[in-house]
Amino acid sequence: MSVIRDYFNSFKTEEMTDAINSIENQYGYVNSRNYFNMKSTGQTAIIFDVNKHNITLLPQVNRGDHSATQGKEREVDTFALKLAYFKHQDRLMTEDIQSWRAPGQEIQETLARATAEKLQDMRMAADQSTEYMKLQAFKGVFKTPDGTVVADMFTEFGISQTSIDFVLGTGTTNVDAKIAELKRAVANNVKQGGAISGIEVLVDPVFFDKLINHDDVVAEVNNPLAPPRFRGKKKENKSS
Repeated sequence: MSVIRDYFNSFKTEEMTDAINSIENQYGYVNSRNYFNMKSTGQTAIIFDVNKHNITLLPQVNRGDHSATQGKEREVDTFALKLAYFKHQDRLMTEDIQSWRAPGQEIQETLARATAEKLQDMRMAADQSTEYMKLQAFKGVFKTPDGTVVADMFTEFGISQTSIDFVLGTGTTNVDAKIAELKRAVANNVKQGGAISGIEVLVDPVFFDKLINHDDVVAEVNNPLAPPRFRGKKKENKSS
C-alpha cells in the first residue's frame, strides 16, 4: 500500500490499497479429466471410418458334419465433418499505456505488465472455449458459443437420443428404477466391445440438488442397510 494525493483535494492524501481483480469463473469439469484423446491437425475437416463388427451367436452343428457357419464381412461407413475454427486477437496501443498508472499502484503502467495481462485474458478465453466445446461433445450436438451447430451426431449416425425423465419433482418417484433405466440404456448403446465397469454422469447443479434432496434418496442415505451408492453421499457433497 502507498500514500497518494487525494483525487478531490490536492492538499490531502489518501492510502491506496491493492487492486481487486474481478475475474469470471474458470470451469474445468471436462478439461481436468481425460475424457478426450486430443490430436492436432492442420486441415479444415476430418474423415473417419466406423468399423461395424458383426458379432453373432454361433449355432450348434453336428460334430461329424464338414459344414460350418460362415463369418460376415465387416461394414465400414465413412464420415466427414468440418472443423470449427476460432480466431481471437487483441492489441495494445500507445494510448493504452501512456499517462495511465498500473491498477492498484501509483506507478506508470508498463508495457510488460499490460502485455502479460492481455495474454492471460486471451489464454483464459481459449481455455473456457475448449471446455465449452468439449461439453457440447458430451451432448452429441456440437454448438459454438454463438449457437451455430457444427455437427449433430444423432443426425450423422442416424440414431435417436434416449431421454429419461427422472421426475424429481414428484416425491414418489423410484430413483433407483430411473438409475437402472439409465444404466441399461448406456449398456445397450455404448458399443465399445467390452463390459462396462462404471458410468459417470455430469449434471447441472439444479438437477444434482433435486436428486440428493429427493425423498427416495434421503431415505437411502439414512438407511444403514442401503447400497453404498447413496449412503453418506449427501453429507459429503454438501460440505464440498
